[in-house]
Amino acid sequence: MEIQYKKIIKEIMGQEAKKRGYTITSHRKLLATRPRAYFDREVDGKITGHFDITEYLIGPKTLFLRCIGKEIHLKYDDEASFRECIQTFNKYMIEEGYDAVDKAFTTKKPSFSNEDNFFVVKNYEDVYNSEKDAFAGKTTRESLKYLEGLLTELYDVSWEEAKPELLKIACILVGYMLDNNQKIYLIEGTTTDIYYLERKEGIRPYVHEDPCNLVLLSYTQKDATRWLYDRIKRFYTEEELEQ
Repeated sequence: MEIQYKKIIKEIMGQEAKKRGYTITSHRKLLATRPRAYFDREVDGKITGHFDITEYLIGPKTLFLRCIGKEIHLKYDDEASFRECIQTFNKYMIEEGYDAVDKAFTTKKPSFSNEDNFFVVKNYEDVYNSEKDAFAGKTTRESLKYLEGLLTELYDVSWEEAKPELLKIACILVGYMLDNNQKIYLIEGTTTDIYYLERKEGIRPYVHEDPCNLVLLSYTQKDATRWLYDRIKRFYTEEELEQ
């Protein structure tokens, strides 16, 4: 009998997560991993808490809980051992994890101003053109992984030193995407002064992301895979990712 992964996770962790304001969603599998559950808490459209449970698709059946830079890896063989893994994750979240998320998201964190967003909009073309050679010969997937790598290198750099580099990466990201695919465009927010990357043609569902915020979250959460690669990848079809 097939394991009811989502049902078990909600059964064990759902009540506590809901009490703390989290919603649980699942996502389609990637090349080497399958996200089993994303726990997100939002207030006024802004992420105020996040952690996830993901499974490796290569090698022994292994789950890992990823929470504010900490990862817990556990192996399982069947439904009973899968339940034990989720119970272990739940115990950690109740004893430490939820408090760690609250602390990380309530502590005054680095942020980009409207002026920073305008800087990216005004300068992305020049900055991208100066770095364009780095993308020569790369597929779209490889290019996104390259940008992910640039962010990874800044994880332990102080905000004061990292900020100029993060804005540069945001410029490169916008420039690359607009140059790489004619169906992707930049649009100004209807209720904010923030600019968004958007695509509606040739993709379902349509995608709409604030590039500066994705770069910022990649840095503050030390997770460019989740906040940059996985989200930007949705702008492309599987065929386009390999081109």
